[in-house]
Amino acid sequence: LFNVVMAQKYSKDTLFLNKKPAIIDELNEQKIQIIASASMCEVINGAYDSLNIMFYNELGKYFEASPYQQLYESYMERHQKLADNMVEIVRKNPGKRILFLTGADHQAYARKELERLFADEICLNEQCN
Repeated sequence: LFNVVMAQKYSKDTLFLNKKPAIIDELNEQKIQIIASASMCEVINGAYDSLNIMFYNELGKYFEASPYQQLYESYMERHQKLADNMVEIVRKNPGKRILFLTGADHQAYARKELERLFADEICLNEQCN
């Protein structure tokens, strides 16, 4: 509920929105273009992840020390929580094949965490390699 209320407040804050760096909208538009035309494998193995990470880095700079910093932090906490949940499932199911379905924005962060913790122990996106 906090995110919804804060996001609504942000979307109506024209003074703050007028200060938004153009790069944020440019990166978001590039992400949308990829999602609109790419296959699932192209999304998870392509340029989307790097654009997404750049997008959130820029958003973090923009929201820093603003009334919306907590909104940005909640986005990042959600990415981490989803990654942590995936890590827990992998730990509880060693050697098993697991399918995770998540939003494209979250998968970059989950992938980084899974690769960091399990390195060569797991094979990610086997069907797309």
